[in-house]
Amino acid sequence: MSSFDPLNVLSVVIAASSLVVSAMAFYRLVKLDRSGKFRELGDAIDKIEGARVIGERTLGERISRVEGALQHIPTAEQMSALRHELTKAEAAIAGVNARIEGVDDILKSHENRILQIFEDALSRGRSAARSRP
Repeated sequence: MSSFDPLNVLSVVIAASSLVVSAMAFYRLVKLDRSGKFRELGDAIDKIEGARVIGERTLGERISRVEGALQHIPTAEQMSALRHELTKAEAAIAGVNARIEGVDDILKSHENRILQIFEDALSRGRSAARSRP
């Protein structure tokens, strides 16, 4: 095989092209560094990083508040116990209400009787006052 084999030539051309592209990229980076573009890019990256850190902190605080609020929400078991207690309380209130209605009927009856007694006394008093000369 000769040293000018087409594959050898092609690999040398590719290697040389890679070297030229790398050199151009390096030259471009050096030129950007001198122009201050890297500093601007670094400042922009720092601003973005600062905003990201603040965003993470804010999000962490919000999550903490939400978790704190969730701790006060009753569980299904607690809600079931509360419903049971409310049912018992409603039954007790219904019993008290029934007793109060019974007492109310008795009081209305007494009130009617007392009013009747007062009316009788007033009409007797008026009759007695008319019969006196």
